[in-house]
Amino acid sequence: DIFWMGAMLGVEKEDIDDFMAALGQATDGSRLPSKSFNMLEFVQRTSHNIEEMLLDCKYRGKDCGPENFTTIYTRY
Repeated sequence: DIFWMGAMLGVEKEDIDDFMAALGQATDGSRLPSKSFNMLEFVQRTSHNIEEMLLDCKYRGKDCGPENFTTIYTRY
């Protein structure tokens, strides 16, 4: 993921080895990037999970929960 998303996270390609070392990960090139990248899959896998974040919910005086929310993906 860092190969594809690094620049968006402030990690330039020339800094990836240092970044991985700081995480305690291999820096010997054994972790080659995938041939393709699926942004939707990345977001679904790494984004916040409403089931874990929503502590209490009321809408118009009635209880609600994660099932009452819909994920919306936008370009921005």
